[in-house]
Amino acid sequence: MKCSVGFGCSLILTATLLLIFTQPAGAVPDNEQSWIYLERDRPEEARARTLHQNDFLSRWVLAAAEVRVQAEPSANDPVSIAARAFEGGDFKLAEEILNPMKDAASDADQLYIRLFLGVCKLELDAAAEAEAMLNLAMDQAITEKRFASRCFGQLNRGRAYAHLNQVEKAEDDLQATIKLSRRLETHRWAAMAALALSDISHAVDNPDDVLYWLEAALQYYRHAEYRKGQIHALQALGEALCAMGECEEGLVYLDEAQAMAQTNQ
Repeated sequence: MKCSVGFGCSLILTATLLLIFTQPAGAVPDNEQSWIYLERDRPEEARARTLHQNDFLSRWVLAAAEVRVQAEPSANDPVSIAARAFEGGDFKLAEEILNPMKDAASDADQLYIRLFLGVCKLELDAAAEAEAMLNLAMDQAITEKRFASRCFGQLNRGRAYAHLNQVEKAEDDLQATIKLSRRLETHRWAAMAALALSDISHAVDNPDDVLYWLEAALQYYRHAEYRKGQIHALQALGEALCAMGECEEGLVYLDEAQAMAQTNQ
């Protein structure tokens, strides 16, 4: 995919994304719908749906939603503690809590334990272990037609493949993530996949694709109305353009990122 960043590229991306954003989402299990609400930046709805549920994913989503709205924790069980650690970036603590759970849990709960444990291992630079864990989760998610799990699993397995320099597998998973994220309207996951694809493009020295995927990430973050992500994508675009000697255009993105960061304080 080649496209230079600028007004023309933005119009093409916007038109394409808007067309696909209108497609209906597939049916998902009820507890996964709460997770989808959380990733659509609707944490209060996610909280309301999970407040009286006791399965692993519902407890995880409830704790994560409480972190996002800065509410007092409603539970202090191991799953809730792990979810709060995960949300706060303490992947080591989350891994230590999740690891002993994975063999004793029910089949339904094992899926989510493997997903979040796989991400912890990836963030702790154990990409091969992450891939193995996420492969197990993906097999189960596909068999059980759990679309949110499949989307999240593809995203992070694609990231793991990228860390392992398995570029073709990484690109397949990440592009599949974007396609499914559009259907589920979990646009932040699509943005994360686009950012990972931009990193791969940078590693293989393809500057046009770096810019394309950064612009795509920016569009997804805008659609999700996620300001922190928009700031990150704008900064990355500005820096990439300056590195290519196009600082005049790059400074436009950097100035927009700075202005958005100042208004977000």
